[in-house]
Amino acid sequence: FKKAVVMTVGLAALMGAAMPASAQASYLRVNIPFAFVAGEISLPAGGYNMQVDARTRVLQIQPVAANTTYSVLLLAGADSRGGARTDTGLLRFEKVGGQYYLGEVWRPEHDFGNKLSVPKGVERARGNSRTVSTVDVTVR
Repeated sequence: FKKAVVMTVGLAALMGAAMPASAQASYLRVNIPFAFVAGEISLPAGGYNMQVDARTRVLQIQPVAANTTYSVLLLAGADSRGGARTDTGLLRFEKVGGQYYLGEVWRPEHDFGNKLSVPKGVERARGNSRTVSTVDVTVR
């Protein structure tokens, strides 16, 4: 009987320890109407399932139409949403010279987002606001 109690308590403790780790992940579904670059990966327009692991700051991107998953490292948090809706997530893209770059990931129910590194040419273009536009895509 003691052995069963000890095993039950140990199993409950392990499950409790695993819960916070799984709670760190956010799952997103999105349809992106244009081709884009995430990190160093070029992706076509289409439906995507994405997972953000807040603990490791890794964004996993899986095209709905393919059985492939891409991983991109996220940087420190983006600025606060400043009162914008937090019940939906969004992906913020920067359009430079006809190419879209995923720049920020905002998860539902979170006030702060994560940034992605962008190529140096995009960094330089940010200095000239006329050549860069921002496009937000809402996620579920």
